[in-house]
Amino acid sequence: MGSNLDEEMIRRFLEELGQRINHPDSLILLGGGALLLLGSSRQTLDLDYIGDDLDKNELQQVIDTLASEMQVSVEAVPFDTFVPVSAEAQARHRFIGRFGALDVYVFDLYSIAVSKLDRGFDTDIADVAFLVRSELVDLAVLQKELSTALTQARAFGMNPEEAKAHLDELHRALNG
Repeated sequence: MGSNLDEEMIRRFLEELGQRINHPDSLILLGGGALLLLGSSRQTLDLDYIGDDLDKNELQQVIDTLASEMQVSVEAVPFDTFVPVSAEAQARHRFIGRFGALDVYVFDLYSIAVSKLDRGFDTDIADVAFLVRSELVDLAVLQKELSTALTQARAFGMNPEEAKAHLDELHRALNG
């Protein structure tokens, strides 16, 4: 469904979503769509948000209806099942803005970066490089967060050797 999303399309989607909900609520974004709202220039195919991908609540049902109408691909992501989330994550969510009755945040950028280093696609490395270059993520703190996450790697199906290799790729991208 849909095509590449840019910041303008995501903001239009959020504005319309905020008008459709009947009571104050919040939405926490992650992935490429979230990074677009923080200044990344790389387009994305979908808008990812924190949510249960199987048992959808009222807000998620409104999201799905609007996404269908606007032909925007959205995906609920149970993020804490993919990588260990730092105890400090909630305090590090970034407020993007209020859209009608909806407060929109970007999930903890360190947790996002750890997940991208775990997966390690070229676009993931580029996204983490954007976060570091934009000074949204401190490389030393990220390395510590990754090291901490890797202590729980087995429980999350993470491969420590691959994640460390992806961190090396990040260093090359930043220095190259």
